[in-house]
Order: sequence, then structure tokens, then C-alpha cells
Amino acid sequence: MKFFTWMMAAVLFIGGLAGCTDPKAKERRDQTLVYGFEHPFKTFDTARLIYQQENVILAQVAEPLIRYGPNLLLEPCLAVSWNTPDACSSWVFKLREGVKFHDGTPFNAEAVKINFDRIRDPKVAATRAKRLDKVKLVEVLDEFTIAFRLSEPNCVFPEIINEGYASILSPASIARDAANTEKDPAKALATAPVGTGPFMIQNWERDVAIRFRRNPNYWTPDAIKFE
Repeated sequence: MKFFTWMMAAVLFIGGLAGCTDPKAKERRDQTLVYGFEHPFKTFDTARLIYQQENVILAQVAEPLIRYGPNLLLEPCLAVSWNTPDACSSWVFKLREGVKFHDGTPFNAEAVKINFDRIRDPKVAATRAKRLDKVKLVEVLDEFTIAFRLSEPNCVFPEIINEGYASILSPASIARDAANTEKDPAKALATAPVGTGPFMIQNWERDVAIRFRRNPNYWTPDAIKFE
């Protein structure tokens, strides 16, 4: 772990030297954020997440329906509103329109259902499946409306689905991962997750560095401050 931390420090130092004499390098550096982690990562597949640092990386690439804001209150993300029509026995989410995944696949209610059904599937054996054990049905009401039918009332259900495991991945990428019998890293959710987030994973050198590039089609472009 110390070696990994040292390597990140070396990257920062060398990058600083390069920017001292090259104005273009300095401009690129000003648009680049370097962040060091003490521990390595194992996976970015929402069904396999274990460590908190994996959630931090995944949050740059994929997004949940709702998330905690700076004031620690839930705020819209891929969902614009939510409500319970029957005293917390079900929850209905209205989804954001006009959003696309990094691979061009449209974001809609069917994509949300595919993701949550995958986490709930016993054959997948997702690490966070128990978080959804009271969900008896994920129902598409229309193209941009999804409902979660619960086996018992749960008035804090929205707080359960703001975590990394509930981030929505492209259905096309999920299908590629399922068909990836040769374990090609470029097609695997564990190494190349495809979400709707502000950044895309450009390169992952295990135990060394992860490089991102900006999502040019992000639904809130002004929110991205780095290239």
C-alpha cells in the first residue's frame, strides 16, 4: 500500500516539473485533477462492490436515481421526483429525460428495471442484494416512470437506493458483460462500467492509476470542471 501511495506522489511531482517549462502542459495540468488512494480497487461492477473507494470511483462514471446533496438531504439525480402513493408500500420515481449512457444507449425506465432486477437476481449473488430484499417487483409504468413495489411499507426506501450498488449502468453493457465468456476487460463491468456520469474510464492500470476522460454528452455539462 505504501508503494501505491508513493507512486501517486511521484506522478504529482513529475507532472509539476513538466508544467514548469511547457505552457501547454501547464494548461493541460490546470484541467486535470489527480487524486491518490491508499488502497487498490477490485471491481466497479455494481453487483460486486465491496470497498468504499470503489464507490468513489464508480460515482464519477455512473449515477443513482437520487443522491445526498451538500446539505445531506436527498436530491434528484437520474430521477427528478419521487413519491409514495400508498403509505410507503410502493415508491414511484419520475426519471430525467434526454439522458444517454456513455455508449449512446438511452436512459429510461426499462434500463432502471434491468439494473435493479440484476441486483435482486439470486443467480447474480450481488454483494448488496439484501438491501433490496423487501422489493417484490420493479415495474415500468411508462418510458420515464418506474415503481418499486415492496413486500412491506418502508418510508426510508429512497435512502436505500442512493448508494453505489444502485447506480444505473447501460443495459447494453450489462448484456455485453453477460456474454463476455472470454473475460475481455474492455467488455467487463468490473473494469469498464458504462454509466451516465460526468466521466468515463479511459485506462485502468491495476494498482497504479485510473485515468478518466470527460463525458462530452453529460446532461449537466456545466458541472464538469476538469477534462
